[in-house]
Amino acid sequence: MWLPLKAEYDYGQIRAFAEIVARVVAAQMPDLVILEQLTERRDSGKVYVDYSQNAMGRPLATLYSVRPFPQATVSAPVSLREVRRGLKPERFTIKTMPARIAKVGDLWAGFWKSCQAIKPTIEKLRVEVRDRKIQL
Repeated sequence: MWLPLKAEYDYGQIRAFAEIVARVVAAQMPDLVILEQLTERRDSGKVYVDYSQNAMGRPLATLYSVRPFPQATVSAPVSLREVRRGLKPERFTIKTMPARIAKVGDLWAGFWKSCQAIKPTIEKLRVEVRDRKIQL
């Protein structure tokens, strides 16, 4: 997941913010979200939220990058109405991407136009953590 932030935060602030959000989401949705890094210890069917990828020097597949798989799948942005059970990465490949962009447009085009401040969210998360006794 990508979040456009205002350019007023340092790396440490953003890294801490990502971890707090991940932990709150996992605490609120334990049947859907997992933070476990070791694949053999993860429950299948849960979404792994990897806040640790938000670190210096970590590899990251950005939008429209081709993944190193036999079908050359592409890390493609999707609309909310496309997010549903059965959505397959194999649908987005180096061969299908030009037609998709021609049809739906560049879903990433307006991303940086809505940069957000994290302070209001931090205040809400602080209350959530306190009230639910979420361990950070």
